[in-house]
Order: sequence, then C-alpha cells, then structure tokens
Amino acid sequence: MKILLYSGAFFPSMGGIETGSAMFAEGFVEKGHEVTLATRTPSSEEDSYSYPVVRQPSRSQLYSLVKEADVVFSNGASLVPVPYCALLGKPFVWTHQGYQILCIDGLGWNMTEATPRTPLASIRYWMKQKGFLYGLKEGMTLLVRNRVARHFAYNVACSAWIYKRLDLKPPDVTIINRLDHSTFRKTRDIKAEKEFDFVFLGRLSGEKGVDTLLRATGILHRKHEDWKPSVLLIGEGFMKEALQAIAREEGIEDYVTYAGKAFGDSLNELLAKARIGVMPSIWEEAYGAVTLEMFTAGLPVIHSERCGPASVVNDEYWTFDNGNEQALSEKMEEIHLALLENKDMIDQKIDSLLARVEDRDVAQEYLDFFQSILENR
Repeated sequence: MKILLYSGAFFPSMGGIETGSAMFAEGFVEKGHEVTLATRTPSSEEDSYSYPVVRQPSRSQLYSLVKEADVVFSNGASLVPVPYCALLGKPFVWTHQGYQILCIDGLGWNMTEATPRTPLASIRYWMKQKGFLYGLKEGMTLLVRNRVARHFAYNVACSAWIYKRLDLKPPDVTIINRLDHSTFRKTRDIKAEKEFDFVFLGRLSGEKGVDTLLRATGILHRKHEDWKPSVLLIGEGFMKEALQAIAREEGIEDYVTYAGKAFGDSLNELLAKARIGVMPSIWEEAYGAVTLEMFTAGLPVIHSERCGPASVVNDEYWTFDNGNEQALSEKMEEIHLALLENKDMIDQKIDSLLARVEDRDVAQEYLDFFQSILENR
C-alpha cells in the first residue's frame, strides 16, 4: 500500500503531532508499506529516516504525491491535502486529537475558562474575544474543517471520548494512540523512599485543575489529625503564583513541593518518590497520555471522569467529577486507604489496564482501517 502521511508539523520541531507522525510512518514501513511524509516544517539538515520526507512541497509536488498514493492520511488539524484528494478521488483519512471540528481554539478552553464546543457558538465567542475579523476568518476555517469531517473524510478518534464528543459515526473508528512506555517503565525499578502522598505531572495552567487538587488536599488536612498528605507538582506554568496563594489559603503551603520541569531519569526518580498520581483536569482532555504513562510507572492514578483518559482506562474506580474538590478528596482518601489495606488489588488493576493498552499494534489497526476503506470504495 502506498501511504502519503501529511504532518503539518514534524521534526526538528518537537511536540505530540511530530512524535506521533514519526511513530506512524515507522510502523507502516516496518510492515512493508511504502510511506512518504509531507510537512510544512523546514529543516537545515539532511533527513535520514526510513521513508522519504518532502518538506514544504509545492502545489505541483503535493498533487503528484497525492496522485501516487493509495491513501492520504493527515495526522493533526491540517486540511492541505483535501483539495487534491477531492480532485483525484483519493481517500482522505483524518486523525482527531482534539476538538478542531467543533471550535476555533480546538481545545474547548481559553486560559482560565471553558469555551463553546459548537461551531457557531465558538465563532461568536472568539469574535468577542479577539474581534469580528479574527472570528470571521477563523470561523470560516472551522466551518470548512467541520464540513470535511462530516462529508468527506474517513475519521479516526484518538479516544472513545473524542469519538462521542465529535459525534462521529461508522465507518469512522476509534484507535487509541500508540505510547512509548519504555521511559516510564524504568520508574518501577527505582528504590526510593515515598516522600509524597500525591503527585501531579503537567502544565500549571487553568484547565489542568491543580487548584482542585490543592483544595482537596486542604479538605483532607482539616479532616484528619494524624494524616497530613503531601503533594508534589512536576511542571511549570503561568498559574504557579495563584497555586501558591491557594496553598497558603488552605494552610498546606509546607506540604506542597514545586519541582519544575523534569525529563528522563530525573522524572522517573521524582515519580518513584510518590504513592499516588492525580490528574484532576477541569478541561475535557482529549486523550491524556500522561495519565497512562503514570500508570505505566506503577502509580495508581486518580483522574477526572469526563475526559479521554477515563474512556481509555474505562474503570470508574479511579475517577471523580471534574472540578469537584470534595469528590476528589474522597477519592484521594479511598485510594490512599486501599494502598495500605489491599495493595495487591491496586496492582492487579494497574496490570490489567496495562495489558490492555500496551500490547496493541496501533500501526496494524490503522492499516486494517485503510484496507477496509479501499475495499469498500
């Protein structure tokens, strides 16, 4: 099969789309398929991948690439190949990692507040935020994305949550993202004293719900005389000062540690010092790779119920109502006690989850979808 993989962003730029596109391309090549990756991202160095990379292709180059392909696959929000697919009658497969067909921002979040996730409401919101011309221009792009998804593309959702929220229908499918678990697996081999009861890993920004975690911790401090839980925050962001103020307000400032950014071995060492992960997003995370990565590190992970991670983990035992600090405090206490009284049960739950998500052949799932499209055209 000849596959044209279009990735608007790619190495040497760094990010989730770039890493995912490389994984897709390598996986398809390993299975004997012919892959060409096209991208807008320039590079001053010569590419040495196992597949050709065409950077900043001209219109005539892109026309030729689409013409030669059996399937055109876009990883991300870009619709650049769509006109060529329509003209040449080629199937266009589009992976959705967020809400780009529902709202201008693609996230459903703006700094410290949720944004509308229906096209017209999103356009009105952003007209008020950034002006009529901005809303009009970005709104037209949004409406095009929405129409392409509804009437032209073969869609892949990165989680069952995204499939539901985008209101996708067969033959559209859900294929969970491939994760590289090798880095986080190393945490299990580190022998470290458990210095922190709870750990959060991610941006210190409004949508991540770290304020909910701190207020829930404050509730537990007021409830218990003999247990004063501690929290480790790994990450940086504009909310740090506001979070420090909340910690002071809750009387837990001496029990909160701000570790900043951490990667590789340093990150593993920090995670090894914590007992329980907490990912308390107020925002409806589309996929939430960090939640699964922390499970891979051997940590039980409490997470919000209305989001992508919950649909992947698919176990209400770990979840609480988004933004509900009282519900979170109760779940934190429940998991804390379970670790003390029935750690084997916790470990079995984690192992069962990982057996389900780690052993999947994501590249083959995509190839099977591509083949079914070609057979039914």
